[in-house]
Amino acid sequence: MLTRNRLIDALEPFSGFVQSAVLYNLLEHGVVEQLVVNGVSARKALESVVTTPERVDALALFLRTAGYVVDDRATDKLVRIWEARGWYQMMIGGYGRTFLEIGRGFGSPAAVPRDGRMVGIGSCEISVHDAIPLMDRVLDRRGRSYRSGIDLGCGSGIFLTTLAAKYPGMRLTGIEPSPEGAAAAADFVGESPYADRIDIVTADAIGHLENTGARYDFGIISFVIHEILGQSGEVGVRAFLRALFDTNPDIELLVIDIDYCWDDAERMRDPHRTNYYNHYFLLHPFTDQRLATKEYWTDLYGSAGLTVIDADADTPGLDETGIVTATLLRRSGTGDD
Repeated sequence: MLTRNRLIDALEPFSGFVQSAVLYNLLEHGVVEQLVVNGVSARKALESVVTTPERVDALALFLRTAGYVVDDRATDKLVRIWEARGWYQMMIGGYGRTFLEIGRGFGSPAAVPRDGRMVGIGSCEISVHDAIPLMDRVLDRRGRSYRSGIDLGCGSGIFLTTLAAKYPGMRLTGIEPSPEGAAAAADFVGESPYADRIDIVTADAIGHLENTGARYDFGIISFVIHEILGQSGEVGVRAFLRALFDTNPDIELLVIDIDYCWDDAERMRDPHRTNYYNHYFLLHPFTDQRLATKEYWTDLYGSAGLTVIDADADTPGLDETGIVTATLLRRSGTGDD
């Protein structure tokens, strides 16, 4: 029987849905940044983008009632949303439609729509907190000074600018098959101090590798190899690796991806895995992506003639789930390891 307490519990997912949608839009319209970063009052921040007084009042009351604003100023609860904005950009801006329309995938094998541009932007913003520190740790241990790098699926371009800052003598190319994604990356890179050393190319990765004379000593593929696996199968992954290492036999490739553990009930009890990765894992089979275990990838790399130089996982103090992994690879029989 439905009682008050049972109804309150039942409405919790609904409340989270509405709050996430509203917060995402306030983030994208700059309202949260004005409140948190610039210290602007909630009403003034809302009035700068919302043209109707009644809607300003509604949003102000919503934020106050939900605990994001007190005395017209941002609370720490809203500060945390700002700090975690990448998760909202990717999961609401990028995959919000996917979740709303997930029923389309019940009876049809076709991919449920997503916003690839926002997926890329959000993923790269998240990477500032997890994948980029992980990348730095692996590369610092490696101790090499790379001269020419390629990002195979560069998203917003954050890995390119990070690598350019890390290696002052390095020239970089970002490959992005989506014209919208490539345009976003070009805009981001163009505003950085490293624009003269970074090129953005709208192309398929294999096509670019096989049709250009450019050669690279470092490559990175971040949260993309599982897309290749989902859309082209293991055959496609092997074709990609073969094209990369045949055209660049001395390259070292850093693969940043996910160690699939959704079927491990004990591991999934961790609140970080429950609050984020449970939803993250769900969207992949509905969007033509296929996650795999760390052991699967290690075996595949070995059978493809590649050697693991180094591997790591986690970002201490933030993501300690062991799910985000980094693997540095080279062709077997080359290098000094």
